[in-house]
Amino acid sequence: MSEDQTLCQALFEALPDAIAVVDSEGRIRQINAELERLFGYDRKDLLDRPIECLIPERFRESHTAHRERYRSAPYRLKMSHRPELYGQRRDGTEFPVDVHLAPIRTADGIRIISVIRDITSHKTAEAEIQEHAHRKAVIADLSQSALAGSGLDRLMEYVVEQVARCLDLEYAKILELLPDGRTLLLKAGVGWKEGLVGKATVSAGLESQAGYTLLISKPADESTLIAGKPVIVEDLSRETRFSGPPLLFEHGVVSGMSITIPGYARPYGVLGVHTRKHRVFSEDDAQFLRAVAHILALAIERRQTEEALRESEMRARRLVEANIIGVIEGVEDQICNANQIFLDMLGYTGEELLGGRLRWPEITPPEYHALDDAARSQLLDHGAIPPFEKEFIRKNGTRVPILLCATILERSPFTWIAFIVDLSEYKRLEDSLTRRAAELAEADRRKDEFLAMLAHELRNPLAPIRNAVHILHRQAPLLPESQRPLEMIERQTQHLARLVDDLLDVSRVTRGKINLQKMPVDLVALTARVVENHRPSASAHQHTVSLTLPPRPLYVEGDDVRLTQVLDNLLSNANKYTPDGGHIWITVREGQGEAIVSVRDSGIGIAEDELPGVFELFAQVDPGIDRARGGLGIGLSLVKRLVEMHGGRVRAHSDGHGTGSEFIVYLPLLSQIAHPPDDEQAQPMPVPPAVLRIMVVDDNYDAAESMGLLVKLWGHETRIVHDGRSAVDLCRTFKPNVVLLDLGLPGMSGYEVARCLREEHGDSMLLYALTGYGQTEDKERSKAAGFDHHLVKPIDPDTLKALLNSPK
Repeated sequence: MSEDQTLCQALFEALPDAIAVVDSEGRIRQINAELERLFGYDRKDLLDRPIECLIPERFRESHTAHRERYRSAPYRLKMSHRPELYGQRRDGTEFPVDVHLAPIRTADGIRIISVIRDITSHKTAEAEIQEHAHRKAVIADLSQSALAGSGLDRLMEYVVEQVARCLDLEYAKILELLPDGRTLLLKAGVGWKEGLVGKATVSAGLESQAGYTLLISKPADESTLIAGKPVIVEDLSRETRFSGPPLLFEHGVVSGMSITIPGYARPYGVLGVHTRKHRVFSEDDAQFLRAVAHILALAIERRQTEEALRESEMRARRLVEANIIGVIEGVEDQICNANQIFLDMLGYTGEELLGGRLRWPEITPPEYHALDDAARSQLLDHGAIPPFEKEFIRKNGTRVPILLCATILERSPFTWIAFIVDLSEYKRLEDSLTRRAAELAEADRRKDEFLAMLAHELRNPLAPIRNAVHILHRQAPLLPESQRPLEMIERQTQHLARLVDDLLDVSRVTRGKINLQKMPVDLVALTARVVENHRPSASAHQHTVSLTLPPRPLYVEGDDVRLTQVLDNLLSNANKYTPDGGHIWITVREGQGEAIVSVRDSGIGIAEDELPGVFELFAQVDPGIDRARGGLGIGLSLVKRLVEMHGGRVRAHSDGHGTGSEFIVYLPLLSQIAHPPDDEQAQPMPVPPAVLRIMVVDDNYDAAESMGLLVKLWGHETRIVHDGRSAVDLCRTFKPNVVLLDLGLPGMSGYEVARCLREEHGDSMLLYALTGYGQTEDKERSKAAGFDHHLVKPIDPDTLKALLNSPK
C-alpha cells in the first residue's frame, strides 16, 4: 500500500462520523471504527451484508426501493430532510440518524459512501425546546384565564385539565384548606373516580402528602404569593416522610408532585399531580408546577379581594339604607344627597334637601369654620380624614354634637362623602359619668376623712390604756390572778391598734398613696425579729412555733416597715385561726433568684372553693362558723398588695377544712449589696442625760396623765399641761429637753405650738408629735412645723423609751 493510501485509510478510520462504503448491489464493502461503535457490530460481521441490516425492519422495504432508484442515477444526497430516518443497533435499539450519500467510481464500478451521524441529542434538545415552548404557552394561557372574569371554580377546572395534559399524567388536583385548618377538600381534579371532586377530603396532617406539602413547601417569603419548592415522590410505596393518604393508594398512584398554593393570610391549599407509572420529575416539571401554583395564588387572592370588596360595599349600602348613621354627599359646600337619619338629625325634609337648603357653612357654627378648613385641606392632600368631633346647627337653631369622618370622591370639582354619628346620647352619658365620678371622688374624700378621724378617735383612748398596762406591769408585783387579765388587755389593745392601722393602710394602698422607702433588707433577720415579737401571743394559745432560717442573710430591696407588716399579718392570721395547742411553722429559704418565706399552721384550713378569693378585700374564711375569731377581712388583701408593690407575689395553699393553711411569699433577691448593713462597724451611740425634763401636752386628761406616769416611771422629770398656750408659757421656765405634744389641741393647735417653740427656743429641745393621725400627709405636715418625730397613738412604750434614750 502506497503512502497516500495509508494516509487515506488512517483518515477514514479517524473520522468522527460512521462511514459505510456500499457496492452497486447494496452490500457493505468497507466500514470505519465509528460505525462499529455506533451500531455495536464487529467489522467482520458487517462486511458483504446488505446495508438494510443497519435499518429498522419497518423501513427496509422502502429503503431497498429507494436504493434501486438511486443506483440508476447516483448523485450526492443529504437524506436528513426525510421525516423519519433511524438506525438499528445490533441489540435492536433504534436511534435517529442523519445520512449523507456520495457516489465514487472505482475499478469495480460505482460505489456509494454513506456518512451516518447519530442525532439523538439533537432530537432530544429539539423536543425539550418544543416542550418548553409548549409549557410557556400553557402558562401564558392560564395567566390570561386567571385575569379573565370567569368564576374561580371554572378556572380551577381548566387549570387541572391543562396541567394533566401538559405533564402527560393521569391525575391532577387542587385541594382547598378548610377553615378548621385540619382538612383539605378536593376542590377540582382530573382522573379521580366519579363523585370524589367537591366531596372527598384529605387530612392536613403529616399522614398525607398534601399535609406534608403544607408544612414543607412554604414560600421563601410568606409576605408574597411566590410558591415554594414542590414535594416530589418517586415511589409512594417506599415513602418514609409521610404515611400516604388512602385516596392515592386507591388510585394506584406510584409517583407524584405537590406544591403549596400560597396566600397572604394563610395558604389556600395544595396543587398536585400523580401517575400510576414510575416517573422521575425534572427541574423543568417542578418549575412548571411552581408557576401554575403562583398563577392560582394570584387568581384566588384577586377573587377573594373582589368578593371582600363586594361584601364591604353591600355592608356599606345596608348601613346607609338601615339609617344607623348619617351619610351625606356633596360638591364643594353644597350637600346634594343625604339619608333619612341625617335629615332627622338636623330636622330637615327631603324636599328642603332637593331645594338646595342644606349648605355646609350654614349648618356649621362659626367657631368650627377653621376646623372645617383644615379638614378640607387634609382631604385634598390625603384623600380622607380621621374621625373628629364638631357640632351642626339644627333647623330650629339648636345644636347637635357629632362625630364626622369623610373621604374624597373627586378633586375637581371637589366632591366628597361624609359619615356622621349623633353624639347627643354619648355626651349625656359622658356628663352623667363626669358628675358621678365627681360624686364618687367626693365620697372617697369624705371616706378618707372619716377613716382618719375614726383612727384618731380610736387611738386616743387606746393610748392611755396601753400606757396604764405598761405602768402596772412595771410597778409592784401583781397578784397572780391579776397578771393574766392584764396580759389579755395588752394583747387586745395591740390587736385593736393593728386593725386600725390595717384599715387605714388598705385604703391608702388601693388609692396608690403608700410610698415605699426601699433599701436593702435582710429578710432572715426581719423574719426572726417578727417571730420573736409574736411568741408571747403564741404562748397565750399554747402554740408551738418552729422557725427555720438559712445560714446566711437574704437581702431584698424593700421597706422594712411594710415587710414587717406583711409578716405580722400572716403570723397573726396563723395564731388566730389555729386552735389552742396547735403548731405554726415559719421557714425562710432561697429559690431561683427569690427569697421565699412560708408561714404554715395546723389550723382550721381553707376550703378549695374559698382559696381563689382569700386575698380579696373583706374576704372571710367561713364567716358563719368562725366570725368570733374577729378580723375585718383586710389583712390578707393588704399582704397581697404590699408584696406586689415589692415586685413579689404571694399564694395560699390548703387541703381543706381542718388541714391547716400555708401562705408563701416570694420576693426578688438583690443580686449584689453595695454596702450591706454592718452592726459591728456602727459608731457608738452618745450617752444621753440620765434624767430628762419632759413636758407632756394633751387635752385628753387620761392620755396625758398616763403618759406622764410612764415617763416618770423611767426616772425622768415630768410636767403635764392640757392646752397649747400653757405649753408655750411653761417652756419658758421649765426648759424641757423633750416635748410630747398632741396635735389636736383646743385653741392653739400642736402645729402652731411647735412653730412657736422653734421660734423662741430654736433646736434646744426635741419635739415629738403624739397623735392619732398617722397618714403620710400628716407626717409631712408635722415635719414642716418643726417636729423631730411623728408618733402615732397608741405608741409602744418600749419604742418611746428607745427614742428617749437615743440622740436626735
